[in-house]
Amino acid sequence: MLNDIIALIISFVFVFAVIAITGLLKHIYKLSAETSRKFIHILLCNWIFVIYFFDNPFIASIAPVFFIAVNFISRKKKLIKAMERDSDTPDTYGTVFYAVTLLAAVWVAYYTHTFIAVCGVLAMGYGDGLAALVGERGGKKLPAPIANKTIGGSMVLLIAVVACIAAVLSRNLYQHDLSYAHIFYTSIFIGFAAMLVELFSPRGTDNLTLPLTVMLGVWVAVTNPAWLPHFSLLYWALFVPFVAWLFGKLTLPATAAATFLATAVYITSGSAVYFSLFAFFAVSVLFGQLGKTRKQAAEALHAKTGARGLAQVFANGAPSLGFGIAYFTTSNSVFLIAAIACFSAATADTLSSEIGILSKIPPMNIITFKPMQKGLSGGVSLLGFAGAIIGAAAIATVSLLYSTNYFWFVFAAGIFGSIIDSVLGALFQAKYKTDEGFTEKPPVMAESISSRNKQAKPAKGFALINNDVVNFISVAASGGLCLLFLLAF
Repeated sequence: MLNDIIALIISFVFVFAVIAITGLLKHIYKLSAETSRKFIHILLCNWIFVIYFFDNPFIASIAPVFFIAVNFISRKKKLIKAMERDSDTPDTYGTVFYAVTLLAAVWVAYYTHTFIAVCGVLAMGYGDGLAALVGERGGKKLPAPIANKTIGGSMVLLIAVVACIAAVLSRNLYQHDLSYAHIFYTSIFIGFAAMLVELFSPRGTDNLTLPLTVMLGVWVAVTNPAWLPHFSLLYWALFVPFVAWLFGKLTLPATAAATFLATAVYITSGSAVYFSLFAFFAVSVLFGQLGKTRKQAAEALHAKTGARGLAQVFANGAPSLGFGIAYFTTSNSVFLIAAIACFSAATADTLSSEIGILSKIPPMNIITFKPMQKGLSGGVSLLGFAGAIIGAAAIATVSLLYSTNYFWFVFAAGIFGSIIDSVLGALFQAKYKTDEGFTEKPPVMAESISSRNKQAKPAKGFALINNDVVNFISVAASGGLCLLFLLAF
């Protein structure tokens, strides 16, 4: 009991000393309101070390509960000047959430391990605090809807969170049978997850969401060390879509969908299908850079250009996930191969388009065998077929990670997918007539092709069948055909 009382007294003395010293420095050095707030934000997180001296969690909770009330009142009445924002800066409940996190940390420490709570609170204090100080100095802004954040601030947060987790876990290396490799991968994965959470947490809620994310991640890593390989692999499900979004390859909804898809694929199907997904993405982006200037005119005819959207991610990835769920449910390996075959078809079709569009010879309609307008679905060329072979072979090679028995099944499914995509595109995909020829853009979108084209009239196919629908059907059909062959033979 005496220890608890002493620790409680130390808690209040520490907090008020930090606030008083910061207020004095703000007055002497004319610190901005935001700088003084973040100075307090960083220093106060060190209160978490006092928690080691408490025996009773209820007494340890007194200080956080007290400051939840004080911070709430101060936000309304501007009682503690060093903690308040400038008058022209939108106010939030960030200081209240900060105290709520300290309260949560008390009980996390009591029911799990104290160092888990320490990781979360230090990550919040040093990570978010230093990131804000760097961010307010300017730098390259991130895209909307988080344009108020900077790349420099986010990188500082990532480094600070990783350093905090690694330092704390290193102190508990032997007590919990951790290895340095475990600590390294765990820290990076949780740090990146925390950075994403902080970026998309609105109006001060990052003071709650960031530390809770870190605590949860550390708890999982420490209590289930066998999950280390999964942490290492799932890192890429967060990292790759985020980088693709930063460079304009994916829209924000597509980024979230790609992260969910990659995670779900790994959970249901394992590493072979997971690597197939990333091989599809990497190969598509790589070959998409070839001859970008030469592709512009033909690509302008497509219904969608630029960053890939949610529907495109769904069309290329959902069929594989469906087969993966079937594999997860039945443990029948034929569904696993079918899932890989789906990405073979998606890759073959993508490379067929990306490489075929560079051909100097006009494409040939796959149904009529007549020359047709470059850039429209349904056209084929020798160069495009070579692209399909490269794409199918790339994913078939990845399938060797699972087994050497299915290479040709996966390869054939990819070629079939590319062909069926062209057939469906020629017969059913919507095309519209303009003054300059055909386009796949609906009437409103087609106006951007030329100021003379005020109306694009339906000419071929069905309005509801666009490229995303065709892709979904062809990819799913390829996986289904592969499945039928495997079941038959």
